[in-house]
Amino acid sequence: MPRVVSLRSLGVCVLAFVASFFGGTGVAHAGRSSSMAATCTVGDPAIQGNLYTIASGSVRHQAGKVGTITLYCPISPTITVGGGPFGGWFMTFVDPDGPGRNYYIESQIIRSDQLGHVSAVSGVLSSDSMSSNYIESPLWHTYDFDNYYYYVRINIFRADTRQLPIFYGVGVDSIPY
Repeated sequence: MPRVVSLRSLGVCVLAFVASFFGGTGVAHAGRSSSMAATCTVGDPAIQGNLYTIASGSVRHQAGKVGTITLYCPISPTITVGGGPFGGWFMTFVDPDGPGRNYYIESQIIRSDQLGHVSAVSGVLSSDSMSSNYIESPLWHTYDFDNYYYYVRINIFRADTRQLPIFYGVGVDSIPY
């Protein structure tokens, strides 16, 4: 027996179908990849020197240790879902001397081809350029996960043991234009 469908139900279905192809809401959604500090991989020199400790998801120097801790935070291909070539990246941290050079946190977006050849995608974002615990920078880049791996390289530097720089996390966005 044929089923009777109301005109209203048919209209709602047609509207939903059309909206799925033409972006019915008109809102642009960004792709995002973020890493809490504790989920990043620590570089070998910091491991061998026992320089770092993890506390509440953050990475910092061990008591009495100085030098550079390098972290490698992967960028997930999810950044391309709903994203585009414009976006940026941000990081959260504690830099005890602000624009001074005794303590700092730096980040840079790097890509590696499948043979291990690396190149920078961005400039260096440094905590020394801000007096707050948050910094962000715009970036124009089209991510190509078919041919490259992407990560954010973080350097946490401590020149002396009087104060403690802390890295909390990093995020990368891509926004359609």
